[in-house]
Amino acid sequence: MLKKTVLAIIALIIINGCTTKEDYLLQKRSLAMGQGASPAYADGFQDACEGIYDMTFKKDIKRAETDKRYAQGWQDGQDYCEKEQVQTRNYYNQSVYMPYYHGYYY
Repeated sequence: MLKKTVLAIIALIIINGCTTKEDYLLQKRSLAMGQGASPAYADGFQDACEGIYDMTFKKDIKRAETDKRYAQGWQDGQDYCEKEQVQTRNYYNQSVYMPYYHGYYY
């Protein structure tokens, strides 16, 4: 089990080390556009994901008030990327911070 945990940590480090913020945001924009979304929707989706990635608030408030597609994309991006970050943190916390001693988790 310890061997699997170490391998998982190494894989996580390699994967995270190879992904830049720009790659992450391009992937999220492609996800939105790949589902036939409008550019305005994709902009909102990407802005929400960028805010979560940076742990900031990124939203074009004026655009969200006038462009329903941008607003919907932002909300969907917020929901999607927030869930993704929570899942990543939960996985990381379970695999790294769970003390392991002689075959038992404490």
